[in-house]
Amino acid sequence: MHDRTIDHDHSESLGRPLASLDVLNANATQTDAASDSGCACGSGSGCCSTSQPESPSKRFWRSVDDKNSTEEFRRWQHHEFQEGASEATDDERRSFIKLMGASAALAGAALAGCRRLPEQHILPYATRPENRVPGTPVRYATAYELGGVGYGVLATSVDGRPTKLDGNPNHPSLRGSSDSITQARVLELYDTFRSRAMSDGGKASSIEAFRGWAATLAGDGLAVLAEPSSSLTLADMRGRLAKKFPSMKWFEWAPVNDDAERAGTEIAFGKPMRTIWDLSKAEVVLSLDGDFLHGHPAAVRSARDFAANRRISNPDAAKQTMSRLYVVESAMSVTGMTADERIAVRSADVAAVAATVAAELGTDVAAVLGAGAALTATLSPEDRTIVDALVKDLVGTRGRSLIIAGETQPAAVHAMVAALNQALGNVGSTVQYVPAGEKGRTCGGDIKALGAATTRNFRQP
Repeated sequence: MHDRTIDHDHSESLGRPLASLDVLNANATQTDAASDSGCACGSGSGCCSTSQPESPSKRFWRSVDDKNSTEEFRRWQHHEFQEGASEATDDERRSFIKLMGASAALAGAALAGCRRLPEQHILPYATRPENRVPGTPVRYATAYELGGVGYGVLATSVDGRPTKLDGNPNHPSLRGSSDSITQARVLELYDTFRSRAMSDGGKASSIEAFRGWAATLAGDGLAVLAEPSSSLTLADMRGRLAKKFPSMKWFEWAPVNDDAERAGTEIAFGKPMRTIWDLSKAEVVLSLDGDFLHGHPAAVRSARDFAANRRISNPDAAKQTMSRLYVVESAMSVTGMTADERIAVRSADVAAVAATVAAELGTDVAAVLGAGAALTATLSPEDRTIVDALVKDLVGTRGRSLIIAGETQPAAVHAMVAALNQALGNVGSTVQYVPAGEKGRTCGGDIKALGAATTRNFRQP
């Protein structure tokens, strides 16, 4: 009989206890005896005889090394632990355990988490505010600004420490929802690099020193750098400061800005405007490299409005309507993954696709961009079919369509989009334009002007 391997896992899965090798060898010996008598049952009658060849001996093995019975394997069976471990005496073991225990105790004493911190006493309110219970969260309405746009939120505070921000359901910006930016804004209050005091030339100063410096100002060479803001209070303070210092220079800068949109709408309308969409009324949407469902500051409101127009609510399938989304972009985005039709082009070719759509709609972009604005896009047959279907949908939904330009696109694309929305009758329905500050002002332009002004020895606090 050939050598056989015992499958331990299979034996246990059958619910039978794993027999020892001695029992198995004993059973094998009995089987050999039965085979010698010509019958497996041991009766000797030959009723259980088989045609398999008989083997003079059987040996069960656990591994290949056990089967080969190499000298190294036999030595390993007798020395399973490190050399010298089996020769260690009881005294040596006790000494080893003592040393290990002492080492662990010393290591624990050195760890900061194992030391008892100094005891601190929390003082109660001397005069507790009305309706304020220590440890009970308090919610209040507030707002934050991003790129000069205000967002209404509800702040959760515990003992005067804000811990969470959520969208205010009564504010049109977030409507009770929030995004990752809103959730992360509360961390700014606990930023270790946040300014905690006034500074003068990189050194700590005080409000008294600043007032003394401000009293000596005549206004010449004064420059102020601030974030873009739509706050009426800040606008009033800026106006009063400008009256006191007529020669003062005011500059604005923010890493998240709408410079391209401001420049593009200034080309189209003669003054910078801010675009406000209403996707709940749009039946056909064209996005030109704009991730309005995720990457835009108004993504929360846009996502809710867009989803409202895509929700299946009519039990009659023949009467159910749903908006269509076309996306032209250079990289995959959340909006692109949601699109019904998507055209992938280089970011530099988005303007050519926009010009092609304008030409199909009969809109003269040269009247907006100038005589040298002739652009043509090279499209594949599949993409050309998508553009033809897009133009047909836009023509059939005049006043109920919307074209969006991404923040990364140049001012020319934003100007074309403003002209297309105007030609399609979307202004006042799915898109609105509101004034967005002074003409010719952008964050990029302001920071360059400030850099040039400081080189002319502008006086700084």
